[in-house]
Amino acid sequence: MSKNAAPEEKLGQLHSVIADTLLEQLEGVPVFNDEGEEIARHVDPRIISSAITFLNNNKVTANPFISETVSDIEKKLAERTRRMNETKQRAKEAAEKYAQSI
Repeated sequence: MSKNAAPEEKLGQLHSVIADTLLEQLEGVPVFNDEGEEIARHVDPRIISSAITFLNNNKVTANPFISETVSDIEKKLAERTRRMNETKQRAKEAAEKYAQSI
């Protein structure tokens, strides 16, 4: 290890800050329809990619008990996928409704 290497404690703090930031960013930015109802949340795909890389780098696969914070990230990603699927379904239904009204 280099003489200038960061102490393990600082690396642990950095790891925690990164995990917390990813969790916060995975909440996304609300997207509203014309009536002001939240219909989806937008998460920058780079954040999702970063979260996946973070999980991979921490060797997180199917075991959610490795770290509470990493497990939270996995849950947020699953929730994000569920919301995206719901949004796609609502968009499909709205498009079909619009097509029928023409």
